[in-house]
Amino acid sequence: MRFVHLFLLPAALLMVMGVSTGCIGGLESADLNDMADGSAPAPAPEPGMDASGGGGSMTGPADASPGAPDATPAPGCDWPGGAAGTEVGEVVPESVSWQGFGAGDEVERRIAIGEFFDCDGELGYDALLVITSQYGCPSCDNEASGLTAKIDAWAAEGLTVKVVTLLLEDPSGRQPATIDAAETWRDRFTLTNSAVAFDNSFSMIPRSAGGSIGTPYQTLINPRTMEIVNQQAGYDPSYTELLRLARANEGM
Repeated sequence: MRFVHLFLLPAALLMVMGVSTGCIGGLESADLNDMADGSAPAPAPEPGMDASGGGGSMTGPADASPGAPDATPAPGCDWPGGAAGTEVGEVVPESVSWQGFGAGDEVERRIAIGEFFDCDGELGYDALLVITSQYGCPSCDNEASGLTAKIDAWAAEGLTVKVVTLLLEDPSGRQPATIDAAETWRDRFTLTNSAVAFDNSFSMIPRSAGGSIGTPYQTLINPRTMEIVNQQAGYDPSYTELLRLARANEGM
């Protein structure tokens, strides 16, 4: 894993997020403050607020790319109530979206979190995994290199697991991510059955991270409730918690 430190980011960002990101366990570290030409990535917004700077955002449908389809919940699926946020036990805000490529897409588009909401199982989604990743992180590479085969293996078991990978920086590791970062990652690891996007707003980083997070950072979401059920720095090659959730939801 690799640390990405946010300690030098503007105070406004740290006040909003209460956290700095990092890549754990690697020999390298990088300040995201140095990734831009004299400026830091845009502050992460409060749930429901707009984010500037592109990539991961908390924006509404107005930010969708022209002509990009926005999946909507099935009839009768009102967005779950309860505390909204990015901590375990909280519901991901309905406004969360990213710019990138959906599974199998060749054209970039807005990927809305609502695409993965399956309150009654009508869409057949059993689990949603959001992976916050970055270049220059050996563990991120390891996970990504086996991800397509994992998703296919789960499908062969009858489990539909939706995966979104979010990139925090460009391939050089020194600049904020762009759509090129997402496309390069997708092509490098042949991610044909999962979504890849960029996230300069650090939208899935919890406030309780304690000052830093390690990448790859896993956020496991129940598509029936959109509740975050597990978070983990690094990754479990067996995906124990993911499979527990998926098997519990299978056929529901």
